[in-house]
Amino acid sequence: MENGENLKKIFNQKVETREELIQSIVDDLTKDNQHNFMFVRQLIQSMEQNKIEIPILPMIANKILQLSFNPNSDYDKYAQIVKSDTSIAVNVIKLANSPLYKGLRDINDLQLAISRIGIEGLKEIVLMLSLKMKIFNNKIFKIEFENTWKSSLLIALISSKVAEHYKISPSKAYTIGLLHDVGDLIFYNQISLYQSKNPKTFFAESFMNRISYSFHPKLSALALLSWGFPKEEYEFISQHHLPPKDNSVIYQKILYLAISLVAAKTIIESDYDEKSLFPYEFMIQQAKLNISAKILKEIFLKAIGDFEIIQTMFGESMK
Repeated sequence: MENGENLKKIFNQKVETREELIQSIVDDLTKDNQHNFMFVRQLIQSMEQNKIEIPILPMIANKILQLSFNPNSDYDKYAQIVKSDTSIAVNVIKLANSPLYKGLRDINDLQLAISRIGIEGLKEIVLMLSLKMKIFNNKIFKIEFENTWKSSLLIALISSKVAEHYKISPSKAYTIGLLHDVGDLIFYNQISLYQSKNPKTFFAESFMNRISYSFHPKLSALALLSWGFPKEEYEFISQHHLPPKDNSVIYQKILYLAISLVAAKTIIESDYDEKSLFPYEFMIQQAKLNISAKILKEIFLKAIGDFEIIQTMFGESMK
């Protein structure tokens, strides 16, 4: 089946070892720039020596995350954090009045807004807004950062809804989805830093995409470790392109499934009729999960709808 082969090409990409990656770049030096090899060698050395520059997590996002690590954190503590940032508070109220949470009437009170969207929804919007404004932002690689942001947000929304289906923490799944590719941003920041020291350097887009794919999962893991995430719970982030095993933690399986859905979005929309469940069945099998293809399709379509609402609502707020 041709469509099945298309999906396999997306999800069964070769994972190179460090030596294979460097050697392949050396082999390409006859047609590419010498800086390719120099940059990769420098990147690897910086990672091995723990000298990679990790962006500082926005204060309000950090506070929310620290509370989320503590199961005894209560509603009032979250509310106090939100009140400390006027912009975030305004957008929490905006979200509470959106089609995502719309009640019988509009509300203008922060406490009522938090009550309506709940702690899980509150954590999601605080992370979303603060990270977009402070972390997912680069003037030189604006398009790359925007693409990473959009795919990460959609992956986060899908992950959250799949987690709800399994009756586990949707906010944890959402956070993992939102941050799993933050290493991609760190990678492009390293490119910017290298180019600032070597002004005449030019890296081909194909080269940057290839190297980012190979290195950004480990850079993401470094960022999460730097921000205080428990290593034993999030270590799988460093290998998020590898298919999970039967005994992998469920959050790893959910992340892989969400990544697969977003990666195959164009194939699903262009190659399959409305009744086809084949791509969903294929990805469920790859992710080692037990969920019906019909439910997964519904989750995917709902997540896309929510994504479009968020983009419309917060487009200006997140610039």
